Amino acid sequence: MRLSKLTLVITLVGSGFASAGTMGPICSPGNVTLPCAQTAWGVHANALYLQSSYSGALGYSGFVSPISFSATDYVHNDPNWSWGFEIGASYYFNTGNDFSVDWFHLISPTTTNTANYIFGVPFAQRSYDTTMSIIKPNWDAVNIQLGQLVNVNVLKTLRFYGGAQYARIATSMTNTGTAFSFPTDYDIEDMQFSGFGPRLGLDMAYDLIPNFDAYAKVGTGVLVGSSKTNSTRGNLIDPNPFVIYANRTQVVPEVDLKLGLQYDFALNENHIIADAGYMWVNYFSPLARINYNFNNLETANYSLDGVYFGMKWVSSV
Repeated sequence: MRLSKLTLVITLVGSGFASAGTMGPICSPGNVTLPCAQTAWGVHANALYLQSSYSGALGYSGFVSPISFSATDYVHNDPNWSWGFEIGASYYFNTGNDFSVDWFHLISPTTTNTANYIFGVPFAQRSYDTTMSIIKPNWDAVNIQLGQLVNVNVLKTLRFYGGAQYARIATSMTNTGTAFSFPTDYDIEDMQFSGFGPRLGLDMAYDLIPNFDAYAKVGTGVLVGSSKTNSTRGNLIDPNPFVIYANRTQVVPEVDLKLGLQYDFALNENHIIADAGYMWVNYFSPLARINYNFNNLETANYSLDGVYFGMKWVSSV
């Protein structure tokens, strides 16, 4: 009797029996592999066409109607589009490992906004004939990354990476107000953040056709550094302007995204890769502005977005 029961159990297990129901079709996992071992060098250069933007304390430069204060009366701080560049180098080794360094730089534009009232102009009780705000953003970022490439299947690849970023974000702002019976009042503000911190991310690529890929790249980091603010205000005939300086340690989260296409021209041991796409970068509260009404500092977010295009050259050793 015991032998019969044991035989029944073995038979049921071997046939895939389950009293709670069937499992359905058995999955066949795809191959996740590492690339073959290789040693290679690469360099790349991209032209950037980006627009800076602000939120928080630098979201608006002023308003056009000091009476209604409606949302449509506020003038946004929208700096002009500007060119920049990304240059970098990579070293490829072992089975899908790489070490890379990238430098991003924005060629600083200058943008002028006019309104009936500009935030930051001193002596707000005066009735100005004209008010004007000139803003100039600056951005530099250096990424140092160590990555690992894996092949999900024939068409898809993933690259995991970790590393660090150094970033310098600066904005200079000149606010002026001119009244008929007074010389021009002015407020010159210089805001800057410099920080360094860890960074990680994921690159995903999919082969649309041989040698032609669509990709998405996402990254994030946390920077720790110094946020400095300097404000000088007065008027053109005052020999002793009023100056305030502030400096504090700031923790700044960062996120970035790239969506693009690339085509690989394979030439024996060399690869020339054409690259183009859209990018977005955002830093949370890197800049601080002095609020004279409440004698405190108010923070502002800084972001960039736009298009890029360029070339990459990789040569096997």
